Amino acid sequence: MATDIAFAVGAMALLGSRVPLGLKVFLTALAIVDDIVAVLVIAIFYTENLSWLSLGVAAGFFAALLAASRLGVRHPLPYALRGFCMWLARLFSGIHATITGVLSAFAVPARPRINVEKFITGGRQLLDRMENPYDGEGDILRSEAQQAAVMALEGACEKVVLL
Repeated sequence: MATDIAFAVGAMALLGSRVPLGLKVFLTALAIVDDIVAVLVIAIFYTENLSWLSLGVAAGFFAALLAASRLGVRHPLPYALRGFCMWLARLFSGIHATITGVLSAFAVPARPRINVEKFITGGRQLLDRMENPYDGEGDILRSEAQQAAVMALEGACEKVVLL
């Protein structure tokens, strides 16, 4: 498959705002589709013999990836382990293992699971806990309650980023 699309996307990045946004989106989407087709061509046409058992095992690990996504699993370790096992099974199946990366990407959750209203309300309550005993003079983090509120707010923000 051609690499000229990648060069065109790179050139557009250098030109910045002088290139219309629609053209950037179109060429980026074209590059993605081109790459997926290239992986499929490698996976299908460069296959010598098939092991249906290994393909079935790989399909089982793919189903496990999809199930983890549906169940709301957000930690990366289960996805990495299942993805590695799927790659290994696909490697022994006779189909080129690059297809595993494409399938794994479809299974990994793309959006964080967050209740925005709950996060905002909780954040405001923590900020109130920090502000209430503060008299406007000196260091805001003198009391243990204020420090605990800051730590709790930091933890809530990290959870949102890691989701």
